[in-house]
Amino acid sequence: MGSYYYLMSSLPLLRFEDPSPFDKASFLALCKSQLSQSEYRDLEAFLSSRKAGSHYARYQEFCSKLDQLINRARKLVNPRFGDPGREDGDVDKALAERARALVAKTYAVLSSADGDPLAAQIEILKLKWDYASQMDRLHCLDALSFTAYAIKLSLLWQREAFDPITGSMEFKRLFSDIQSEIKSV
Repeated sequence: MGSYYYLMSSLPLLRFEDPSPFDKASFLALCKSQLSQSEYRDLEAFLSSRKAGSHYARYQEFCSKLDQLINRARKLVNPRFGDPGREDGDVDKALAERARALVAKTYAVLSSADGDPLAAQIEILKLKWDYASQMDRLHCLDALSFTAYAIKLSLLWQREAFDPITGSMEFKRLFSDIQSEIKSV
């Protein structure tokens, strides 16, 4: 087991609205001496988007479920994406509803030339952030709280990778292409 007490107490608080306090390399360097080899390998695998063990697997399962729900919601809104199929009986209804709301928000942005194309992606990151926050409720200075911290840090890195100017230019290009395609039909 790693030295979670020392490591967790030395890490700064993370908030979704704030910039990340570390880059990936410095975070891994900080953790290397504090975690066991297997825990460190799990952390590296997770941060490299590979399949990771233990607590990371729960989060990766959640992300997979969320992606499935978003894809199903897209198919319900626009049948051109394919048959949505039936909803599984064990689906988290609240999560399914949030996925449908995200898709509706995305389509609202697509119908407006001046909308923010990154808004839906930010909402997805917030949803994942909320899940990580739920993971470490009632946990302090242990493996699960560290896992949630690493997940949140990776979400901050993803959010910081969004470039609104580049995203807006790409959105306008795609929007223009779609308009041209529609006019040609």
